[in-house]
Parts: sequence; C-alpha cells; structure tokens
Amino acid sequence: MSGPAVKAIRFTLPLVFAFVVFFPVVAWALAECLKEGELFAWCPNWLWAFLVPLFLCMTWAEWRCFRILVVPYVQWLHPFKVLGVEVTLWKWFASTLVMSSTAKLDIATNGLFSAKMFATFACQDSLWSTAQAAWEETIRTSSMAHVPSVDQLVTHPCVVIFICVVCWIIIVVQLVLAFLMTHPWKGVGQTDCAWQSEAAGYSTIWTRLFNSTAKIWHADVVRILASATRNVTIMQQSCSWQMERVRQHLDMKKASGTDFSEQRRCFDMLHDSSLRMVMKLWMFTILEKSVFMETQTSMYALIRALNKNGDGEVNLVLLFSFLCLAKAFCDTRSQISSLLGAHTAVMNQTKGLREKDLELDADVQQELEHDSDDVKAFEGPFEKLKTYLMRLPNPGDLPVQGGVLLEARRAKMIIVIGMRFGTVALFLILVHVFAKLVMAHVCDYGLWSVPHDKVSLRNWGCVDLSNVKMLMDAPAQGAMPE
Repeated sequence: MSGPAVKAIRFTLPLVFAFVVFFPVVAWALAECLKEGELFAWCPNWLWAFLVPLFLCMTWAEWRCFRILVVPYVQWLHPFKVLGVEVTLWKWFASTLVMSSTAKLDIATNGLFSAKMFATFACQDSLWSTAQAAWEETIRTSSMAHVPSVDQLVTHPCVVIFICVVCWIIIVVQLVLAFLMTHPWKGVGQTDCAWQSEAAGYSTIWTRLFNSTAKIWHADVVRILASATRNVTIMQQSCSWQMERVRQHLDMKKASGTDFSEQRRCFDMLHDSSLRMVMKLWMFTILEKSVFMETQTSMYALIRALNKNGDGEVNLVLLFSFLCLAKAFCDTRSQISSLLGAHTAVMNQTKGLREKDLELDADVQQELEHDSDDVKAFEGPFEKLKTYLMRLPNPGDLPVQGGVLLEARRAKMIIVIGMRFGTVALFLILVHVFAKLVMAHVCDYGLWSVPHDKVSLRNWGCVDLSNVKMLMDAPAQGAMPE
C-alpha cells in the first residue's frame, strides 16, 4: 500500500529543503536593529507568510499519505493510544496533527532564531557586552568555572554563530540523507508507485554508493521521508508497525517452514530499525534540538538578566522547541518499549521453534554438539560481562547456527546502549532547560546554574549579578532594579 503514499509525500522533501536553506538567509537580510540598548535584532512578523504555502502543502500531502497508510496501521495496531489512554481514531489523529503542525513550525522558528543571532552581532549599540559580563559572572560562580573558555560558550559571537550554523547544517544533512536514501537509482519515472508495486525492492543512490546488494521498499521510503519532513501522523506509528512486522515474520513463514536464516532475519530487521532510531536520537534530537534548546534558554535567561520586558520571537521559538524536545523524549521511551517487546517476542518464538525441532529431529541435537566452537565464542569473560550488564541471550537461549544468537545480541546491545543511554541524556537535558526557564522568572537576576556548594544551594542556584558593574551602571538600558 505504500507506493501511492510515496507518490503523495515525495514532493514535500525539496520544498522543505528550499525553505530550510533560504528562509534564515531572507530573515537575516530583512532583520532590523531596534533602538539603542536592545539585546537582539528584530525580524518582521510578515516573514511568517513564507511558511504558510509550505505548511499548507505539507499538511495536504500528509493527509493524502495518512489516508492510505491508516488502513494497515489500524489493522495491525488498533486501538491507538494518547499518553497511554485508548482513544478513537479521530481523537488520535487530531492530537497527533497538532504535534505534527508544531514540528513543522519548529523548522521556521529555528531558522528565525539563527537569523536573529546573525543579525544581532551586526547591530551597533546593543547590550551584548553587558550580557557577556553577566554570563562570565555566572560561569565564575558555577561548577564549570575550571573548564577552559566555557565563559565564552554562549555569549561570544563566534561561538553562538558556530552553534547556529552547525545545527542548521545538521538539518540540511538530514534532508540530503533522506534524498540519497530514497531517490531511486533508476529514476523516479522508471519506478512504479502503484498498489503492490516494486515487491522485490529497488536500489537508491545510497544503496548503490555503500551497499550495492541492498534493496529498499516503498514502506521504508515513506518512513524516511515522513521523518525528514516532520510528518508526525505518518511516523508516529512507524516504529510500532515495524515491530509488529518483526513479531509476525516467523508466523507468516510457518506455512513454508522456517529455518535459521528466517530467524536471523527477524533479529536483523530489529537491529536495523534500532540502529536507525539511535542515529536519529543522537544526531538529530540530542545534537540538533537539544543544543538549539540549551542555547535558546541561555539567551532567554540573558534577556531576563538585563531586565527586558521580553522578546516575543524568542518566546515563540522556546515554546515550539520545548514542545518538540518533550515529544521526542516521549517518543523515545515508547520506541524503547516497542523494541524490547519485539525482541522478547521473537526470542520466545525462536525458543519455541527450537524446542519443537529438538523434539522432532534428533539430528538437530547432534548438529548443536558439533557447534561447540561457536558456543565458546560467547563464553569469554568480556562476553559474559556484556551478557550480565545488558541481559543478553545466552547460547542456551537461542541457536548459534546461522548467526541467530549473534544478531539477537547485536540488536539488544543497540537498544540498551544507544536508546537507553540516549533517553537518560535527553531526560537530563529536558530537566536542565526546564529548570533554566522556570528559574529565569524566579531568580532576581534571571540566570541560574546547578547548585554545587552551600552558597549556591542556599540561593537555589540563582546567580547574584549585583557585583557586575556594567549591569548596575546601565539603568537607562533596562538594568536590574535595586
């Protein structure tokens, strides 16, 4: 069913790419410096008009694609849940569409934030030197004081520009990778996107460059494109659907008989799905969204430190960035549960097949005895340590023939190391940025750092900037009240 869905969504990728590349440049060119004493440059509100046609095109394509894919999703995954509560399909769609719209708007807000930062450093008579002094005092009294150059990490122009450029490059790279991984090597015109088309799979630019024997199917193309273009309604159930395919793979093969290659295929599918999710989590969520969010919250705290009334554009950026980051954390937790559940289910299926084979065929037992050398490969001290720490399957749990046990252990390690550690890191980042946002309103001077001694603990981590002369000598520019 995915062929028509590919046709419906494919054209959105170049539209998003053009917007991501050119919108920050246009916003930067049209940004204006406000009156003397302002911290940030200002971008005209009518710039949002550039997003409207893109947003409408993406939403229309998402709806067309969703109408096609919702059929197998409902057949395999019904009932859908929102925050763990079972809801009707329309309620699930409405709530997911809101998050999908937020994810699309996040593309524009990130570009707008980068443009504001670029334009700010070109403005004359800004309060940037005062903000730098406030930030240096914050670092001086924090646990990061001994880290070289950390006092320049946020407020130094070159560093801020570098962070914005790197995050922008990561977004562009994600779109370029999506194109390389989904564009047919034989060309779009030569690729059939009808119902039940390309059943044998086809090569893409990516597979031809790095693995000439690999194939891709329309369902994989839809998943990759939906992720790159922020179509949440399509990719929300993607992980669960793939894991359901993994669970039912052996059942669907029972009619023709299963062998070790089919059992390994299940764990191989699980490994590939886990690896893709780990790459997305670390490269695009932690290294892009989290870095952006940390920088944005620091900029917001500096506005509060200089006693500004607020910057509406920065507030909007913070809102969408935090919602997207929080949703990414919830999605990651759900994905871990789905991945581990699928791993356990396939292990149980494989165990059942193995026990049945041993009962029916005594020759299988002799074959296992001849594979003692393969078993020994999993009995070394390091392998036993990995088995204990990550609860990996042992040779007695799964057959070693055909690489079944090896692939099962690889898949479990990817889930534990990549996804679990990534979830912990993402949770700590969320807690940190949320604390900075809340304490920006609680602290007298807006800036906050993690308490590390008795003085900072007594002040709840709030930074005292009363001894920053530049801040105290600037009442006309909005310095803090006495």
